Amino acid sequence: MAIKDIEKNIREDAKKRIDEINREMNETIKIIREEIENEIEKRVGEIRRDGEREAELTYKRIVTSANMKSKEIIEREKNELVEKVFKEARNRILNASDKEKTRILKILIEKGKEVIEDPIILVDKRYGSLVGKCKKADINDFGVILKSKDGYVTVDNTLNTIIKYSKVKLKPKIASILFK
Repeated sequence: MAIKDIEKNIREDAKKRIDEINREMNETIKIIREEIENEIEKRVGEIRRDGEREAELTYKRIVTSANMKSKEIIEREKNELVEKVFKEARNRILNASDKEKTRILKILIEKGKEVIEDPIILVDKRYGSLVGKCKKADINDFGVILKSKDGYVTVDNTLNTIIKYSKVKLKPKIASILFK
């Protein structure tokens, strides 16, 4: 499945979820409006002279609160969808063929070598057979860690670290793609 297909699927899933949230939000607002209108009618009857002003303020506060809550729900769902993008990317890498994993590991090693000349390269024992000239270690992640021979410089090119930094950089771009 190509990245464009993934993006398309994610966009479609996101659009469906947003439409569903909007429908739920509209239903909730309708129910809240009905409850508010009933409450307003009751209060106006009890305290007709000064109750109208208070009822209007109460109505506005409740509607504003309902709108804020619905926006919070939508934002939370959007964040979950963006997180899903990163989770799916991680799973695609971890479920890739050994050939593809080898290619990725070699790229990560080369990027690390741009920072550290002649490094000690650590790779998790599970992936040690995919690349040569690497020290097998328990790093508990896909990717590599490069260290200078004196131990002062370390480049962590593991999947968790890359995703962590990518989230900061890419989250706004992904959100803009998903929620245009």
